[in-house]
Amino acid sequence: MERRKPEGARYFIPKRTLSREARLLLDRVKTNSEPLRVFGLAPAEAEALAMEVVGPLIEGAGLPLAMLHQYRWYVRELVGLMRTRAGPDLSYCMGLCLSRWLASGLEPHTVVFFASLLLDRLQAGTAAVEARRGGGP
Repeated sequence: MERRKPEGARYFIPKRTLSREARLLLDRVKTNSEPLRVFGLAPAEAEALAMEVVGPLIEGAGLPLAMLHQYRWYVRELVGLMRTRAGPDLSYCMGLCLSRWLASGLEPHTVVFFASLLLDRLQAGTAAVEARRGGGP
């Protein structure tokens, strides 16, 4: 059986590997061409901002140390994508990232929850980031 990518699509991600929530998240990312707050920040700054958002959730989950590191690496990879991409490109790369980390054994709802939480928090309140950089009101 030959796999064909959809007409007009540049990339192909098998949709059946991702949950409905993950597909909805990726569709939301694809339709928003506005870069997130971490776009263009230095890696250390972007990771610190992301860990402010999801760090307490990861730490308070009571997971084994190895699993804690896996979730931290997942968040770092997501933020790395968010600081360099936007719109459909970010959606495609996030789809690959989600698929890879789900295949490594992370819990599906938690993976999507962290991605959704990061997306929501990093879209809102750009004035706070501009103030940190020394610009804005």
